[in-house]
Amino acid sequence: MIVFNLICSNCEYAFEGWFDNSSAFESQKKRKLINCPNCESSSIKKTLVAPNVGKKK
Repeated sequence: MIVFNLICSNCEYAFEGWFDNSSAFESQKKRKLINCPNCESSSIKKTLVAPNVGKKK
């Protein structure tokens, strides 16, 4: 699973989305299955995400 930080292009509400991979996000976005929890718009885009890098032991 991968977590994307998403933002609504309509109301600028920021939220997270969990997807199997990047292509799953693109597929769901194309089919308008991702909606803003604030205004229900399907105009969603990904924002920059810092990678989760583990520490060396």
